[in-house]
Amino acid sequence: MQTPTSPVIVRIVEPPGELTKLTDVLIGALGLTGVLVLAAAVAAFVAACLVFWFRSRYSTPFPTADQARDDDARYRRLTGE
Repeated sequence: MQTPTSPVIVRIVEPPGELTKLTDVLIGALGLTGVLVLAAAVAAFVAACLVFWFRSRYSTPFPTADQARDDDARYRRLTGE
């Protein structure tokens, strides 16, 4: 009979408990929430940039009195006032 040349080491690993499963679920949920919050923040930033660009490009911040009067006259014609 031969004797083994190296020892056999057996490690007993306990199965994951309820706490490990709960931790995995919470980390997964926070990861998904983080992605959604980041996507919403980026979308809001892009929308704000577009609104800022559009308003700066196509409107006058301080219309002259003639322009204001013309706008009032157009408004009265359209609404019938």
